[in-house]
Amino acid sequence: NAYNQSPVQVAVGLGNGAVELWDPASDSRDPLFRAHTSVVKQSGEDESSSDCSVSCGSITALSVVNARRVPPVVLAGTSSGTISQMYVNVEGMFNLKSGNVHRGVCTDISWCKETTHIASTGEDGVVNIFDLGDGDAAVSGESIKVLQSMRVDGSTINCVRWIDPYAVITAGNSPGKQLLLFDLRENTQMRNASAFGVQTSLTQFYSLALHPSNPNIVCTGADDGSISVWDIRKLSLLVHSEKVHDSMIWCLSMHPTSPATLLSGGEDGRVCFSSVGKPGAALVREFGMPVHSLDTCIDELAGPIMMASADDETVVVEQLLLD
Repeated sequence: NAYNQSPVQVAVGLGNGAVELWDPASDSRDPLFRAHTSVVKQSGEDESSSDCSVSCGSITALSVVNARRVPPVVLAGTSSGTISQMYVNVEGMFNLKSGNVHRGVCTDISWCKETTHIASTGEDGVVNIFDLGDGDAAVSGESIKVLQSMRVDGSTINCVRWIDPYAVITAGNSPGKQLLLFDLRENTQMRNASAFGVQTSLTQFYSLALHPSNPNIVCTGADDGSISVWDIRKLSLLVHSEKVHDSMIWCLSMHPTSPATLLSGGEDGRVCFSSVGKPGAALVREFGMPVHSLDTCIDELAGPIMMASADDETVVVEQLLLD
């Protein structure tokens, strides 16, 4: 995940339960800060260490809150269903809040740019909403309190994104409900994905991306290697669909300055460029291992950049150049 400051820093979640913050411009082989899976620190305990706990389990979801926050916040979800909220300062990363939010793996975390609300999803088929709070370190040790929960049917929900302060969209595995829009004011699902033109009930969506300036446009990556673009205002309208990868698409991101360009990472170990309305895809990088994480942002000096990582814990940070 990109940590948008100048220069850009990168937060990385590892399979051994560690969270690290890196400076891509540095020649150092060590991260700026590292957080380890351990017992959560309680209020009043020594916070002088640069390590903070993330609770037991590997890191399966990671989100850096890129709002103008002091201190900045990193959210980490684990394979045991816990989520930890950490803040970053010049001394390190410190655990602020932690809680058992899901039964089973936490699959995704998303923050709302207009509010302090966070949405999370998991293998338990639940969407949970909780409040980030004001980031005050004085309340360190509190447990994350879920404000609202919505269940689909028990099938895994792989991704969640905020459409606006009152609605989230999810992508998952449930037949006929792969793409769902929830109105948080009603605590009920607004629309069913079966009306979105999903061609087969066996299609499963594993990745989701929003247009950076038009929240009505969403993109999905499927288990068959196809990318689809939808307009949520017209439920029957499939804007674009194309097979880009050989198999599962684990991650999607829209180019930060050219939204018609999509970046995708797949089980086939490739990161690809594809353009809405144009056939074909361009290979950006070949990892040779499944690509499970992909993010983009804008650096004040370098311009648009991409961060991608593969199963061997290789992380690549590079400029995004369009032909």
